[in-house]
Amino acid sequence: MDLDRLDQLLDRAVAADEFSGVVRITRGREVLYETARGQANRADGIPVALDTRFAIASVTKLLTAVAAARLVDKGKLRFDTPIDEVLPPGHRPRAAGPGITVHHLLTHSSGLGDYFAEDDPDADYAGLWRVTPSTVMRRASDFVPLLADLPVRAEPGAATTYNDAAYVFLGLVLEAASGLEFPELITREVLEPAGMSDTAFLALDGVHPRVAVGYLPPGDGRPNWSTNVYAVPAIGGPDGGIYATAGDLQRFLAAVDRGGLLRPATRDLMFTVHTEEAEYDIQWGYGFMLIEREGVPLAGSDGEDPGASARAFRVRGTELDVVVLSNINEAADPVWKLLLKLLPAAL
Repeated sequence: MDLDRLDQLLDRAVAADEFSGVVRITRGREVLYETARGQANRADGIPVALDTRFAIASVTKLLTAVAAARLVDKGKLRFDTPIDEVLPPGHRPRAAGPGITVHHLLTHSSGLGDYFAEDDPDADYAGLWRVTPSTVMRRASDFVPLLADLPVRAEPGAATTYNDAAYVFLGLVLEAASGLEFPELITREVLEPAGMSDTAFLALDGVHPRVAVGYLPPGDGRPNWSTNVYAVPAIGGPDGGIYATAGDLQRFLAAVDRGGLLRPATRDLMFTVHTEEAEYDIQWGYGFMLIEREGVPLAGSDGEDPGASARAFRVRGTELDVVVLSNINEAADPVWKLLLKLLPAAL
């Protein structure tokens, strides 16, 4: 793998103020490449460190999916459990009929509309929280008013469209099935057994050590850099927003694939193709994007929020993991695209 090219790209991006974050490449317990660049806190000039915690946006969905699978293994839930068996009417979309199952939520095939149009290039996620104040979004149940009137766009299982709302509903289902609030559930079922001691749902208005502040660069009416404190929910939820280190995400990928976190049959279901978004060349397991890029088969997730950009993937059939985390909008993408070109040499 030509790591000099990666260093050069990162040097240019940091010099141009287009990247700050951590890149970590591992094979099993061997660290092939690890670097921390840029600033975790611009106001005080605090640099990013290898153990800095970043918001990981939709990569959080992987943890939500594994928590669901753990409850299935414990007999508290089934993949074919209809959500109307678990959720009271007030926690379900009013327009939704029967038939939506945990499987449909996990695979983005519920047919429900979304509270944010991911596929609309003009959609403004930060703008959503100017209508619904981000400061009140602290629990999965706080999303219910946004979800109650979601339209039904297709019958369950008839179409696959990436859907944040589905994962919020999944979180509500997991809370009902476990009797635990979502952050405690994730801690017990995923973080502790996977050894992810540096990962947590952190409030933006809290005081936490080793946390990268999320930043929005100048543009779109912003004359200067600004933080994302009003651009994302105050605390992350089932569809995104947990904070993690690159090392913890690598431990998570290893624990799911090889570490005994799930029963073997359940683990295989996580990496079985259940649905497909042909437009984006993405196949879906349970929570995991199953993709092939530059001839490399990958399992994992990407994530983008205002002030957060993340990639966490394992090369399928190997112990090679790649994690890219940044606290600048979309800053992980150029790094990830270069890594995709370099990865074949590491196999």
